[in-house]
Amino acid sequence: MLIAFISDVHGNGPALEEVVEKISTLRPDTVICLGDVVGYGPHVQRAVNLVQATTDVYLRGNHEDMLIHPAKKIRANLNAREAIEYSDKQLRTPAQRDFLRLLPTEYVDLAHGVYCGHGTASSFEDNRIWDYVITSADAADGLNHLRSLSP
Repeated sequence: MLIAFISDVHGNGPALEEVVEKISTLRPDTVICLGDVVGYGPHVQRAVNLVQATTDVYLRGNHEDMLIHPAKKIRANLNAREAIEYSDKQLRTPAQRDFLRLLPTEYVDLAHGVYCGHGTASSFEDNRIWDYVITSADAADGLNHLRSLSP
């Protein structure tokens, strides 16, 4: 099974278009977006629309999470907060906001041994999609969580 991953586009429409074009030549079985399509770059609508149209799975990243839950911006740095505010203004249709609100935070396909999310594997138990793997203990927590999913 060939899987293509897209992640952390952050509103960079031209770069995303190049990636999508390259992925199409590879003809993967599945295309998974790991989130953070919004934020920072100027092509937020274009990026969201393209990911919607070209991926099989689109997961919520912390930037989508902050956009649909503004109170969570408090944990972000100033640049990220400003990027989310810009992204929010770019998403002009309620349908786009509703789409982002309904994004899952993880994708599990045990038959193929696939577990995906935006953040550490252990962070999804309580919907903390902010966590980063910084220490070896963080990595161990993630691996232990993944092991708990396997039959």
